[in-house]
Amino acid sequence: MEGEVHFVTVFIEDDGINVFHVLSDNAYHRKVYILPPETGLRSGRAPSSQGKKVAIVGAGSVGSKVAEMLLRSGIDTLRIFDGDVFLPGNLERHVLDWRDVGYHKVHGLKRRLLHIVPGANIMTVDQNLNWQKSASTNAAHFDLITACDIIVDAAGDPATSMLLGALAFENQKPFVSVEVFEGGIGALVAPSVPKRNAAYTLGREALLNWTDEKGRVVPLSAGDRAYEAISHNGEIIVADDAAISMAASHAARVVLDILDDKLDDFRWLLIGFRKEWAFDMHGHVIALDVGGPSEWNSNTEDAEAQKFVIEIAGELLDALKAFTQ
Repeated sequence: MEGEVHFVTVFIEDDGINVFHVLSDNAYHRKVYILPPETGLRSGRAPSSQGKKVAIVGAGSVGSKVAEMLLRSGIDTLRIFDGDVFLPGNLERHVLDWRDVGYHKVHGLKRRLLHIVPGANIMTVDQNLNWQKSASTNAAHFDLITACDIIVDAAGDPATSMLLGALAFENQKPFVSVEVFEGGIGALVAPSVPKRNAAYTLGREALLNWTDEKGRVVPLSAGDRAYEAISHNGEIIVADDAAISMAASHAARVVLDILDDKLDDFRWLLIGFRKEWAFDMHGHVIALDVGGPSEWNSNTEDAEAQKFVIEIAGELLDALKAFTQ
């Protein structure tokens, strides 16, 4: 403000504070509003789910949206794993923007999440699980993941999904895998919950058997670019942000229902976003029963056996990745 301040007058009222600055050549009026403190959470999160930890593997377009939805819904302790760098081509579908180009996705995502909930407990690991690493590094990452209350797979990599499903089953942790089909024609949301339905690996086998029976082994042929597919009439279709957001929303809903202990149907969901492959229309949902609860029959406390399992985990992941390519 220009001019010399002669005096300042402050009026305290019920709805705020009025401040008058009287200068030698002018006067200014400002009003400061005092907002009442908010009580409770607008998301209506169940008390039993507050403080729960969620591991999210994959901070790409799907994983970043799932993380943000969970945080906005009252889940503020997240462990996020991804080694990829955010590039300009990711802007179409990701929650990040140009300010994050060139940084690791997990670091940019952490900054964004802390701008939403400043006190959130966000831990990031800027490495992919399918990278070749030492046994001790793999073991440390596995420990971080299995220490969480639920594991979310948004990696978009079959080998990583199989590994995470096995880790979840061995440690009796709920597991949710989400993937978007090529071209954005639909998505798969696959929950695997101890004592409720089949282990993820068995569920995957049931899914493959179902596609074999229907004669629909592969949803669509992949195009030249990521997220691109060729429809049955030769049209090139691309998974856009709307398709990614719908897949992430369904996955986040399932994760929240598991944390709140409100999920009463544990079938896998194949969700259609357009008329293509097995889907009759946008909104067509196929609920697939993948089998009853699986039992883990290797309840060993043998330290040497556990060490051996950890040491071969990295080799197994590399083999699975090579097999699925």
